[in-house]
Amino acid sequence: MDPVLTSTFIHQKFQSIHEFIIKSACLGEVEHWFYRIEYQSRGTPHFHCMYWIKDAPIIGKSSDEAVMNFISKHITCELPSKSENIELHNLVNKYQTHGCRRYCLKSIKSKKGKFSKACRFGFPRRSTTKMILYDVIDSIVGRKSSHMKKRLYNLIRKLEEVWINDYNKLLLILWVGNMDIQFISENSYALADYITKYVTKADKSHLSNEDFGLNDSIISKLWQFALRSLKNREVGAYEASDRFFRDGLYKCSEIFQFVSTFFPQNRTRIMKNLKDLDNADPKSKDICNKDMLSCFYPQRPDFLENVSLKKYVETYERAYSATNSCIKLKGDNGIMKKRSKKALVYHPEFDPRVEPEKYYFSLLLLLKPWRNENDLKGNCETYKEAFIQNVSTLPQLQEYDKIKQNIMETRNNMEEKVSKKIEKIDEEGIDFEPDEIETDYGNALDQALNDFDAINNVDDISTEADLNALVETLNPDQRRIYDKIISAVDHSMDHAMKKCTCDSLQPLLLYVSGFGGTGKSYLIKAIMAWSYITTNVLKTMCKIVLAAPTGISAAGISGMTLHSALSLPIEHQGKMTYKPLTGANLQQIQACMRYVHCVMIDEISMVSNLTLLHVHLRLTEIFGRRKERNNWFGSQNVIVFGDLLQLPPVKGDEVFVSLSENQVKTAIGTMSTELSLWSHFNYDELTINQRQKNDDNAEFKECLSRIRIGFVLHSDMMLLSKRLIEFSEEMHLEALVNYYNGLVKDGVFPVCLLPTRSMVCQFNDAVQSKRSHDTVVNIYANDEIDCKVKKMRDNAIQKLAKMDIDDRNTAGLEKCLRVSTGTRVMLRRNLDTGKKLVNGSTGTIINLTSNQCGQVQTIVVNFDGISEPVEINRDKRKIRIFDNAYVYREQFPITCAYAITIHKAQGLSLKCVMADLGDSIFCEGQIYVALSRVQALSGLHLININFNKIKASSKALEFYSSRSKQPYSSKPARVKKRKSEFIWYTESKRRKQTETIRSVIDTEIINVPSAHYKHIQKSAKDDMVSTSTKNKRKMSDVRHEKHTPIKKTKDYYKRSKLIPFNTQFSKHLGL
Repeated sequence: MDPVLTSTFIHQKFQSIHEFIIKSACLGEVEHWFYRIEYQSRGTPHFHCMYWIKDAPIIGKSSDEAVMNFISKHITCELPSKSENIELHNLVNKYQTHGCRRYCLKSIKSKKGKFSKACRFGFPRRSTTKMILYDVIDSIVGRKSSHMKKRLYNLIRKLEEVWINDYNKLLLILWVGNMDIQFISENSYALADYITKYVTKADKSHLSNEDFGLNDSIISKLWQFALRSLKNREVGAYEASDRFFRDGLYKCSEIFQFVSTFFPQNRTRIMKNLKDLDNADPKSKDICNKDMLSCFYPQRPDFLENVSLKKYVETYERAYSATNSCIKLKGDNGIMKKRSKKALVYHPEFDPRVEPEKYYFSLLLLLKPWRNENDLKGNCETYKEAFIQNVSTLPQLQEYDKIKQNIMETRNNMEEKVSKKIEKIDEEGIDFEPDEIETDYGNALDQALNDFDAINNVDDISTEADLNALVETLNPDQRRIYDKIISAVDHSMDHAMKKCTCDSLQPLLLYVSGFGGTGKSYLIKAIMAWSYITTNVLKTMCKIVLAAPTGISAAGISGMTLHSALSLPIEHQGKMTYKPLTGANLQQIQACMRYVHCVMIDEISMVSNLTLLHVHLRLTEIFGRRKERNNWFGSQNVIVFGDLLQLPPVKGDEVFVSLSENQVKTAIGTMSTELSLWSHFNYDELTINQRQKNDDNAEFKECLSRIRIGFVLHSDMMLLSKRLIEFSEEMHLEALVNYYNGLVKDGVFPVCLLPTRSMVCQFNDAVQSKRSHDTVVNIYANDEIDCKVKKMRDNAIQKLAKMDIDDRNTAGLEKCLRVSTGTRVMLRRNLDTGKKLVNGSTGTIINLTSNQCGQVQTIVVNFDGISEPVEINRDKRKIRIFDNAYVYREQFPITCAYAITIHKAQGLSLKCVMADLGDSIFCEGQIYVALSRVQALSGLHLININFNKIKASSKALEFYSSRSKQPYSSKPARVKKRKSEFIWYTESKRRKQTETIRSVIDTEIINVPSAHYKHIQKSAKDDMVSTSTKNKRKMSDVRHEKHTPIKKTKDYYKRSKLIPFNTQFSKHLGL
């Protein structure tokens, strides 16, 4: 059977019935209508239709009798006798009689725990001698639970009619096919909402609009075809023909016009086409098409000055040719014409209880005439205040608000009733399937693309002479790698511009290694400067994606976070699922990155192998359709920097570890095989220390190079022990805070690096508590618990209290923020990557502003490295507590930052560091990262150091041994601990063990590997202490710079008294 002819016939038949319903008023006078075509698995089309009937009764407003009379008039389930109407009898038997098959039967669990099969359409229906109206709530819950068989109503039904679906007699005779007709008019909007979502639901998957690359190899095409086929659904012949020849798969009687009432920074706009962008000035920021909000409404003629945006959109539309009814916009921005039919304006819905500013902004935007959006707030501090101020002069504001609030209140009341019903079902042991969770990249992607343009600017480089001067300062290692990278990128550009057509083009995949302080960031700066000069001075478009795994490391190189730059998935509740970009999002990022010829990633040690796979998949999506694109990472040049002996990824395996079959299967969602992306990278290294480059730091540099690979010499221990902070008081933690404050008074602003978040919180609280109690302000979060079932509220509050122990559980928003003027704080959000306002940026509070009620409204912070003060406002986040329970928390996205974790510090170069490197160290490379942050040994102040904790990753050492020109040891140092003194400890129910902070080390047993750096070897013979040494020296002999031994008096051991961190510490500080 010809699918095109068959499909044409079906559509013509439906159009005839559709027009008959409207013109004949067989169901009543039709005011509005909507229909959508959907296809069953075998490809047969069916039609979802909704008709709004004038003066039809409404459940909840009209009487039950009026509702039942209307339903009985138009809907029936009667099986007429053959003698009465044989044609209708046959039609009902053939098309309206349901027969259960496998696809409609589902297993349900009874209250007694037994399973049985039931029809998901509710057959057989109830037999009754009179019509019954049910509660709307039961009808909605019935659509969510297979246990609930109640419909909105039950028709009069004989025993022989229990398998007959509802129909209209006249329409069945005309249609000669199956139908299911239902009355859904009720005043809570909930049932109509449910039906609307059902008939407008999106397909679960679609084939990508992207074609296979013309120059891809056969193998590559087969792989792409296989992966797409497994992830997308099969389209039947009827649907295929309809998509080719029809003008749409849905229609409605009204004209709808969407207005994006989001804040300007959160809106999505349509970019200009590539041809227009290519012809535009490269420095121009005008990259988007004109639209209603940015142009057509603000530039309306003066006689429409007092027309609101809503009225304007309802009445006018853009015109492309002039007529008598057209109006001309100001400033040569085109023309508009009156619509033939008034449009219905729809816009994003905001809940005034949850997002009041967004709600009132949207009302003002729609109903208050304006020329500039920034004027909507007027002289008010909030949009809510501006709304209240304008209500008296603009009555339409109050009227529209009243309608919105009424609809919302009605819906909320219905949802609450439904929740109670579901709660009752839950108590009976019935489970519901969780809803699908979808990822919305929209706003995050827009912000990322804005930041992308900012990172390709270099402030202090503006001419070729500046670039040449910068390149001349590179050391030999840096210059060699710089030339290698620039040569590869140049070659890629030549191919892109058709200047070169050779067959030798191979993307450069390069890992640039180097221990802390070897100038990786400086090399990155030089490469970015070359990109800037090439693009802006030489007018050859070349952009580079520069990224790092954390916000603070990205800010250190003026880049973006890796997840933001490429819209990568973020771990959520232990899962990190990759989702491809599609449609407008993909086209947007492709347009923005069309001139990208290189991707650089810093701090690669903190990137997991799974994240590297996500990078490959995303780059393949973005660049994989280009000519000659048939390699890893979309055939981009990918340069990664870092030291694999520094901190490993927080979650996941190191980047050089092969991905298992399960990991690949999880990431791709189908065929799996073991994969090693890291094996495709070439290797080069930087070996010249630029951070501790003074001669005074030569000994310290050699010490760091040994600690990096996991062992320590006797001289290293003596050197570092000289930097231990000495305490004479009994209360060591209080003395530690005094020591910190003393450094601040001397004009030195140290960063205290601690291993764990709990220690960071304790130290921050201790420092803040030493400040004047009159100036410290407690800022409590505004929490709103949202539970579908009210009985769950108490459980949610208790769970939230436990979650507040660690602000990572609450999106970085603390329950109580204790701050004052002068408090050091850290940002917990990416506010503006271009200005280096990222998660991890630190600064000092200079002002707190409060409203009339005394509530802190804004916090002004002087961020390090940023010249102008930054105003921080409260951030509102929806945080999941458990299923069906959330908290909307509103709090300032900052935290006290006198101390930070060592993980946060990776990538920083600091002048003054206080560090705890004792028994709380839990990770390989942690001590090395902390020590190598400081620029000079004189800026290092050690709270404690446990040399047993100096370890290096054996896997990383093995990798370096196979790649590096210099030998690496695979044996970590082991030092026997003899005695310890404690400042604080943390108690644990599982492990009855204390965390030590200071250690007195017996240097008697030291395991020194035979192979290590060549610049270490020359001093090793003189410095090593063998296990056979007779003159055993104690670490106490080298505690002080003068090497005077400490007498172990009663006072000495008194200092090692145990002080519980959480109790006695607070008591002694007067908290």
